[in-house]
Amino acid sequence: MALFWTDVANANLEKMELPEESLIRHNKDKSLLIISKNSQSFSEGDYITLIYEKEKLARGLVAKFRENHAAIKITQIHNASKLEKFTLNEKIQIFKGDESLLENKKPDPEEQAMVSRISKEEDLYSLSLLDSPEEDSSKSKKRHVVSDNLLAVGYGFFPGINSSYARQYYGHLQAFFAHQMSDNLWINGGYGRGLVRDFPVESIDTEVHNFTLKIHYTFPFPFNIYLLPYGGGQYLTASSPGAGETLANNDPSEELNLVSKMGGFRFATGVLLIRRFVPGWFWTANIGLDSLSMKLALEF
Repeated sequence: MALFWTDVANANLEKMELPEESLIRHNKDKSLLIISKNSQSFSEGDYITLIYEKEKLARGLVAKFRENHAAIKITQIHNASKLEKFTLNEKIQIFKGDESLLENKKPDPEEQAMVSRISKEEDLYSLSLLDSPEEDSSKSKKRHVVSDNLLAVGYGFFPGINSSYARQYYGHLQAFFAHQMSDNLWINGGYGRGLVRDFPVESIDTEVHNFTLKIHYTFPFPFNIYLLPYGGGQYLTASSPGAGETLANNDPSEELNLVSKMGGFRFATGVLLIRRFVPGWFWTANIGLDSLSMKLALEF
């Protein structure tokens, strides 16, 4: 029979309806009991509490099944005198799970308050539930994302040029650190590094370092998604050893000019989308002029 904590928190053994089994055999000191298994209410490896005459008798581990019998290894004795009187074929009740639920005690007011604060799925992820209501009142009610910091790593694409000066995106590893300066207002510093193959000419590669600094503001969105539009700046540095020294171009300075145009300062605008998938972790997607990327972020 299934028992929920809301049902048993104020209950005692007199009011419970528990499955019954019978004692089949036992060893001399009753540290090992063989009982019937008619109710199918427990499985091998379960910890169960044995109830006899409406009192906790002992707690044990279900060690093994054989046909309709179960071997119970006693791990804790609650009532030694009753255990000694307990004889073959007598009925015993079985409680599976945390036996602290058998105690007849009043619910913890703090636990009740926490439960009352869970009204939607997102509340299960909220770190504010770990705070007291007094600490929570000023911070979490204003912030859509309660955490102060996000640290993210992932892969994305930055805008550059090709050898014809046309806009082209290149892949690279990226990371960012964002701090919530005040409610819903973030400052975000990012870094990425990539290698552009065969640029500015074949057989020469260009290394690009991508630095960004952005300001975000948080807006809630359906499906537990948050939108963080941003504005800021992006600075790219490009280096290409060997550029301007090849014979692939009649004007070697053209190669140096391409490398120079790959770098420089640009305005960064776009939106960052974040969605928490487990407590403490977000998926992020950046869609902007400075980057197209997916990252995994840790909140703290």
